[in-house]
Amino acid sequence: MEKDSPESTELRILHAAERLFVEQGFTKTTTAQIAREAQANSALLHYYFRTKELLFDRIVKSKLEYITGHILSAFLDSDERDIRKRILRATELHIDFMVKNRRTLLFVITAAREQPQLIDTIYNNVRPVLSNNLLLLQKELDAAAKRGEISHIDSLTLILDLLALNLTPLVIFDLAHPILDIDEESFIEARRQETLKIIQQRIAPKP
Repeated sequence: MEKDSPESTELRILHAAERLFVEQGFTKTTTAQIAREAQANSALLHYYFRTKELLFDRIVKSKLEYITGHILSAFLDSDERDIRKRILRATELHIDFMVKNRRTLLFVITAAREQPQLIDTIYNNVRPVLSNNLLLLQKELDAAAKRGEISHIDSLTLILDLLALNLTPLVIFDLAHPILDIDEESFIEARRQETLKIIQQRIAPKP
């Protein structure tokens, strides 16, 4: 039988931790449970991550790496000159990300409220990513507005609008779908089109 590589073992532990954190919460999940879920022994988990707090840190970092590498980079894609297309592309990527990761993001928020020490982990990871990229995005938005391609919009406001448009309906869907006859795929596609329409209207240049 072929042995797992260190990378695959580390990823199994990370994915198992994310699943259990989402299902049970940070406090109720033990490192022993994570090791069993990952089919790894506790010594390996300790070798790679040492504590639950470090696992939490890695989960936050992995989500931010995706956001930086895909969503924010779509906003700043120098190969696409039309900033409106860039914004809409980033919007679609954000929708896809939220669909796949909404329960993890809600867990991160809840865990931070229950365990105040985790707020520093979130803050230390999020701040450098957002501050650098928001400044770059603001320059792009200001230049496009000056050229009359879009309306003026604050970069942080744009990101917060996307969060509100994409996360809130998904949370409501998760709460409502057991009692309502709602097809998830149809709901998500309808929200995708609605979000794109709202963002298009928001950035459209004023006549």
